[in-house]
Amino acid sequence: MKVVVIRSTVYDGKDIVKGSELKIVDGKSGVAKDEISIAAVAVLERLGKVEIVEDETDIDVIEDNTTPIEKMKKDELLAYAGELEIEVDDGMTKAEIIEAINASEEE
Repeated sequence: MKVVVIRSTVYDGKDIVKGSELKIVDGKSGVAKDEISIAAVAVLERLGKVEIVEDETDIDVIEDNTTPIEKMKKDELLAYAGELEIEVDDGMTKAEIIEAINASEEE
């Protein structure tokens, strides 16, 4: 399964260039220049940076593994915010973390 980058971005220290194709792999991103993890795809897809282009079955798997932020636990929200490089801390409430995530997505 692959994704197409529709908006250039940086993720996990890696430049992801508009128009490039990435292969989705299990595990951590960065194994190869053109590979990205399922978790990273979920984040980047939510931000409108990538689009899945192949195999409807695999698309369903990605969607099933994506939890709406409103239903995430606080530790999941903290991890998600960290992946997005949003400054949050464990002293914040869930509502404050969600607000910070939503505000960053509007930028």
